[in-house]
Amino acid sequence: MAPIFEITLIGYDIDVIELLIVASNGYFSGKTELCAGRNDLQKLSDQLKGFPSAPEDCRNFEFGDLDPKNRQGGIRMSFFCPHPTGQAVLNLKLKSAEGEYHKDPESSEFCIPIEAAGVDNFINQLNRINFIIGNKAKLI
Repeated sequence: MAPIFEITLIGYDIDVIELLIVASNGYFSGKTELCAGRNDLQKLSDQLKGFPSAPEDCRNFEFGDLDPKNRQGGIRMSFFCPHPTGQAVLNLKLKSAEGEYHKDPESSEFCIPIEAAGVDNFINQLNRINFIIGNKAKLI
C-alpha cells in the first residue's frame, strides 16, 4: 500500500462537519470518523500555507477528541521537518470512536513522509471541499 492521507466530508449540519480520515504509511494504517468544527478545514488550510518555511518548521492540528475515556473519534496531525535537509513528515495519531467489535476505542500512531508540493496541492483540495458530501483532500 502506498502512503496516503485522505480527509473526506461525510456529513455536516449548522455547527459541525463529519469527516472520515484514512491514513497509511505503507506499513501501518488507520481510519477514524469524527466531528469537527464547521471552519476547521479552513483553519487547517490556513495553518499549512507556506509549510515548510524553515528546517525547524512544525505545525500541529487536532480534530475531534483523543481522550480515550470519550467515545468520539479524533486525530492529531504534526507536520514537521526532522532533518536539516527539509524533508517533511506528517506524524499522525488517530483514535476511533467506540469500537465496532468491543467498547474501547482503538488508536494508531505513525509517520508519513510528505513533499512540500504535496502540501500545496492538499491545501488547494481542502479549500475545494465546500460542504459537498463526498469531496476529499488527499496528501500523498
